[in-house]
Amino acid sequence: MTDRPTTVRYRTLSWLTAAAALAYLSRNAVGVAESTIREDLHLTLNQSGWFMSSFFWTYSLFQVPSGWFSERSGTRVALTAFAIAWSIATLGISAAPGFWLLILAQMLMGIAQAGIFPASCNSIGFWMPMAQRSLACGILAAGMQVGAIFASGLTGELLIPLGWRWVFIVYSIPGIVWAAGYFVRFRNRPEQDTRVNTAELSLIQAGRTTEQAEPEGDSGELSELMAIARSPVMWLLCGQQA
Repeated sequence: MTDRPTTVRYRTLSWLTAAAALAYLSRNAVGVAESTIREDLHLTLNQSGWFMSSFFWTYSLFQVPSGWFSERSGTRVALTAFAIAWSIATLGISAAPGFWLLILAQMLMGIAQAGIFPASCNSIGFWMPMAQRSLACGILAAGMQVGAIFASGLTGELLIPLGWRWVFIVYSIPGIVWAAGYFVRFRNRPEQDTRVNTAELSLIQAGRTTEQAEPEGDSGELSELMAIARSPVMWLLCGQQA
């Protein structure tokens, strides 16, 4: 009798989706609390605008480097580091005495969260069967929007009883818990996880012509990057996101 495939791939996807939701909870809470922070710290509208936009400076600049870091270190290390970093940034917002520390915390948040989507998609590439990868990416994107929804409603409810500083202290905790759980329980690839049985591994790898391999040196990696940079499809996708 053939063993039924285990379901570690779905547990992995659920944890990736939870990370996306928590990341968007932290980032979108800033927008809800902006007016309260501005009044409490006596910021001008101009300063508040810089504070709000500083996240996107580093978020845009670190998309590619964070993807490279994920490829090099593995998604287990990368996503753990990203979650810890955005939690520290969230805590930094709660402790900010003024404008400049708010800017620094938001920039750190941008650096940390820039890697969530590239690293998660990298993990999906290893863990999900080819026929389910688009569905998995859709679930991941849905998790982001769930986080944004909770940020809007929950932050508004908590601001009055807790105050904005305590809201961000509370929001810094789930990312740390997630990072610890993910690092302990999950692995970069299904073949490295002892919970994955042969049936599930065969299901995940079905239809792949070659095994996904680690980059073969800097020269090969550079040529791959140049090929991507010259791809019209890649630029069309970038334009669609703009």
